[in-house]
Amino acid sequence: MNRLSSLVAWAAAAAVACLVPPEAVAAADSSLALRAAHCELGAVGEAMDLVRSVGATSAHPQVEAIRHAAGRCTRFVLALTPAHQVPQVCAAPASLTVTQTARELRKRMAAIDADALLRSSAVGQACRAAYLHELKTTRVVLRERR
Repeated sequence: MNRLSSLVAWAAAAAVACLVPPEAVAAADSSLALRAAHCELGAVGEAMDLVRSVGATSAHPQVEAIRHAAGRCTRFVLALTPAHQVPQVCAAPASLTVTQTARELRKRMAAIDADALLRSSAVGQACRAAYLHELKTTRVVLRERR
């Protein structure tokens, strides 16, 4: 009987999900991205699962949210990040200006250097290397003083 009631509940939820307009799904998607960007641990985990399952590109809202979260709760984000996704996650959010991006990348590298656990882990070192690569080779490139 209990199994039957859970099956009925699942079927009802699936039927309701079919009636949800796409705008509501997009709002829920952005809500998840916003909660993940604000470092709600459950939302970060859910966003990481979604990015892994969908194979999201850098333009995906969850990837952008995870990049924001990486600046706030670096240890947690890197603990959830597989090694092959570190360069995708450890990048500056696209919403920043060039000057803000350079400042943010330097701040994030300094935070990794200051954290003994991140500094000594392979994922932490890979993340710092990804930040340094972006700082040196992308739109953030600033000329060195002579």
